[in-house]
Amino acid sequence: MAVISLDTNYIVDQLSQAVYGLRIEIAIFVLAFCAHALLFGKHSILSRKADMAAKAKAACGGQISNAAQSDAPVLAAEDIIRGSAGKPEVATNNLRMRVAGFASHEVAQALVRLLQSAGRMPQVELLAAVSAVGKERSLALNSTLGETLLKGLYTQQSMSEFDSVLSDIEMEAKGASLVVGVGVQALKGELRRGDIEAH
Repeated sequence: MAVISLDTNYIVDQLSQAVYGLRIEIAIFVLAFCAHALLFGKHSILSRKADMAAKAKAACGGQISNAAQSDAPVLAAEDIIRGSAGKPEVATNNLRMRVAGFASHEVAQALVRLLQSAGRMPQVELLAAVSAVGKERSLALNSTLGETLLKGLYTQQSMSEFDSVLSDIEMEAKGASLVVGVGVQALKGELRRGDIEAH
C-alpha cells in the first residue's frame, strides 16, 4: 500500500513541477490568445474601424457607381440560354432580340457583364451566342469582351472555338499588340496545347 501511495505522490509531484515550470509559457499562450481574439476575432477592435472606413468609402463612391450601372442595360444569362440546351442558334436568337434595343456603345459592355454574371464556366450555348452577336455587331474583340469570351471558351475546353475567336482577334489587331487580358488568354491556350517554343 505504501508503494502505491508513493508512486501516486511521485506522479502528482512531477506533474505539479511540470506545470509550475511551464507557467510562463502557459501565461504567454493565454495572453497571445486573448490578444488575437481582441484584434482579429468576431468582436475585434480593428475590424470595427476598418468596417466603418469601408462603409464610409462605399457610401461616397457607391452612389456614383450605382447611378452609372443603372443606366447600362442588363442581360440575364438564364433568359438567354432558356430552351437552348444543345442548340446555340436558339441562344443566339434570344441574345439578338435582347440587344436589338441597345445603343451600339452599350452592347459590348452588356455582353461582358452577361458573361461575367454567368459564373466561372459559362454555358457553351451562351459563349456561342455572344461570339455570334459580337461578330454581327462588329464589336472590337481585342478588348475586355474578347478576354472574357476567350476565358469562357478556355474553361469549357472548347479549343477549336477558342482558336477561331483568337484568330479573329489577331486579324482585328493587324500586327498591333493585343490587350493584356487577351494576350494572357492566348498564352494559356498555347500552354494547354503545348505549342510554346523555347528561344
